Amino acid sequence: MNNQFFEGENVGKEPLVVSFSGGQSSAFMCDFLIQNYSDVYDFYFVFANTGREHEATLIFADKVDKLFGLNLVWLEGITSNQHGVGMRHRVVSFETASRNGEPFEQLISIEGIPNVSRQKCSDYLKTQTIRHWMRCNGLTHRGWSAKTAIGMRADEPERADRDKLSTRHFNLVYPLAHWGGFDKQDINDFWDEMPFKLNIPPHFGNCLTCFKKSDAKLYLIAHEHPEWFVWNREMEERYSMVKAIDGHTWWRRKRNTNQLVSDANLEDRQRLIYLTNTNTDDGDGCTSSCEPFQNITNEVTEEEGL
Repeated sequence: MNNQFFEGENVGKEPLVVSFSGGQSSAFMCDFLIQNYSDVYDFYFVFANTGREHEATLIFADKVDKLFGLNLVWLEGITSNQHGVGMRHRVVSFETASRNGEPFEQLISIEGIPNVSRQKCSDYLKTQTIRHWMRCNGLTHRGWSAKTAIGMRADEPERADRDKLSTRHFNLVYPLAHWGGFDKQDINDFWDEMPFKLNIPPHFGNCLTCFKKSDAKLYLIAHEHPEWFVWNREMEERYSMVKAIDGHTWWRRKRNTNQLVSDANLEDRQRLIYLTNTNTDDGDGCTSSCEPFQNITNEVTEEEGL
């Protein structure tokens, strides 16, 4: 797939990379773009799988792909231990996508355990992975990049800021916020009329045990699905000393997984349900800041020769 549109040339329609996160807002964005901008853009719909996405997210992505005819490109990151190589990508499918954290573990084995102080996962496994795919397909090169559409809504003005460094660096556009003015209620109304929707409780998010979730959400998940934390515990056992002096852990206040689960067991489940239902947007940042293309890092600028 080598797109022939380059900056300054007027050859056919303009390419637009559409980052589909696996959520309902970005899925709505995909349909909105197809319905309203197909005469302007050639669309490239991409989904970056970390291997720790909820299975319902993968099922939803597959259904959206088929319903809207996205020809969705499923990507997974390949982390190299060779200095200067950077992230690479592989193309997978719904059937072959990793479901046991394989791309994530490969990243951890080289870069160490991520946490709120070392937020590497989204940058490496999503942003850099998608950008490598774009370079391989002529959609970005030094000094030029195709626009990339991100599903920030009109009720998220700070996240859809046209003046952010990441917006300018990655040539991002926010169709829901700036081309349609859609908010969360618009998205919910749309999916209420559709034959299916993303059936994940709000405290789950896309990533099973994201360290950005609030304690209340993590504690409730530990009550409901303690098995989800087995992987986190295994990663700590294998890789806690990678790029660490005293050892890295996943959770806030430098707690390891055993400590987090122990803290969760001290909490009343019904109280946690109340807290998560009344504070659905409690600032944990799991779904909001795990979108790709939100940060500019040294690795990104080195990878792209900037």
